[in-house]
Amino acid sequence: MNFNKLLSERKWRTWLHEPVEFEGRIVERYKAYRVFVITGLIPFIKKRGYSWVSEQDIPNHLANLIYYKKEWVFQDEARHEDYDYYIVRRIPQDDWDAFWERWGYFVDFSDENLRNRFKMSSFVWNRLDLYSSAATDAMEWELGEDGPDDTVVLNDLTYVKDRHSLY
Repeated sequence: MNFNKLLSERKWRTWLHEPVEFEGRIVERYKAYRVFVITGLIPFIKKRGYSWVSEQDIPNHLANLIYYKKEWVFQDEARHEDYDYYIVRRIPQDDWDAFWERWGYFVDFSDENLRNRFKMSSFVWNRLDLYSSAATDAMEWELGEDGPDDTVVLNDLTYVKDRHSLY
């Protein structure tokens, strides 16, 4: 590892362990991200019918986005219209406003750091598991499209997920 990479890694770790005010106390930033994501962001998105690709990586990915200001793209095959439907229509601005009213005290997403809030919708979009999300079924129903789950034959995943199946 070269010197610049070591220095960059050290700055990243220092930032993660920097004390920040969170929920009325001083905690290390990485702990604040963990609580913010696990008790705030994940339930907020799940409540709207979405599933995540990998929940355990979300706190780290979000901290990376805010620190390095770079986003990893996971939904590279999706169309712009899909983003508009899933993020803009299914999670209206009023819902995001209510979310930020509750969580806006976190310094990295406070009123002084509004630019970080604007990154959230694309961050969420890039981590959705659209195939496993109830919101996808709702969209297909609204648009009148028949999906593979509309057939009489159940797919194999049904039996894997259902512990109480008789078969």
